[in-house]
Amino acid sequence: MNLIAVLKESFFLLLKEPKLFLPKIIVAFLYGFGMLAIAFLSLNTILPFVGGEVDPAMASALSVQLPIVLGLLVYTILVLAIDVLVNAMYPVMVRDFKQGSRISFRSALSFASKKFLVIFPAILVADLAVSIPFALLSTILILTGNTFGLAISFALFLIVSFVLIVLFYVVYPVSVLKEKNFVSALLGSLKIGSKNMKQLSIPSLIPFSLSLINFGLAFLAENPAFLIAFLMLRFLIALVATYHMVLNPSVYFALQNGVEK
Repeated sequence: MNLIAVLKESFFLLLKEPKLFLPKIIVAFLYGFGMLAIAFLSLNTILPFVGGEVDPAMASALSVQLPIVLGLLVYTILVLAIDVLVNAMYPVMVRDFKQGSRISFRSALSFASKKFLVIFPAILVADLAVSIPFALLSTILILTGNTFGLAISFALFLIVSFVLIVLFYVVYPVSVLKEKNFVSALLGSLKIGSKNMKQLSIPSLIPFSLSLINFGLAFLAENPAFLIAFLMLRFLIALVATYHMVLNPSVYFALQNGVEK
């Protein structure tokens, strides 16, 4: 696979079809609202108790926030579902472009929605495989005030996350364009990812870096100046994320063409 050629091809596709930016811009701001809410909740409710004893008053204060936490969880899952559906549209649109067909949001959405029960469980399983153990471990370390252990667990979380991004990099095009159930989609993506880890590690840096930037900036959102910066960065991230979602299936097609040759 000629990665430089694929990077250029994806860039010129976006120049020719700038409307492809719109879906990811909408999703980016939906995520942004949730991230700001989570950051506000963490800074004002959870972090003040780190390292201290949880007395009845603190426990009561935390319990009051439980409905808000559950609401944010539901909101996050809904936005994730929307994001997955939007992302699933891009392999269809890139395929249509390569075949010389007109790019249509409606036809791409119709095609992707039929594969939603394939792609969504696959993405959910991949995410939960890392996030649940990290969340449980982080909760224990926060309550015990073990900041060093928290830092180590976060570093391990980043490493494992990046490896999983590489291994499941082509899960969207595989799920949407090839496989018929989420198990075969995961296994098919894993097979391609494990065979092409070196080549996929470079494009995988894009979603990995975007996630880190989003996570870090959200916790500065209480300052109005940083809030403006956060919103501006969300827009820029949406542009880069769109490029990545065009690049992602392009990489998949390039790898498949290499296998066929």
